[in-house]
Amino acid sequence: MFHSRKSNLKINKLHERALRIVYDDYQSTFNELLEKDGSLTIHHQNIHRLMIEIYNIKYELTESPLQQFLSLNNDTHIVILILLFLQ
Repeated sequence: MFHSRKSNLKINKLHERALRIVYDDYQSTFNELLEKDGSLTIHHQNIHRLMIEIYNIKYELTESPLQQFLSLNNDTHIVILILLFLQ
């Protein structure tokens, strides 16, 4: 799910090249291409998946190894996890 910064940059560059080919658009910025496609960078996709996982754990909608860590029913743990993965 999470990659090194170097891997993220490589994935984003590949994503950008693919979008340029698909839309035959070599003038727009990567963010404009993402908007046109309705997609997100790999980093934002990972954050999105993390938020869904934390929500599911918090409201006991799924089982996860992280559930024990969050089972203390303390929102501070959730904030710490979010901050760790946003770096």
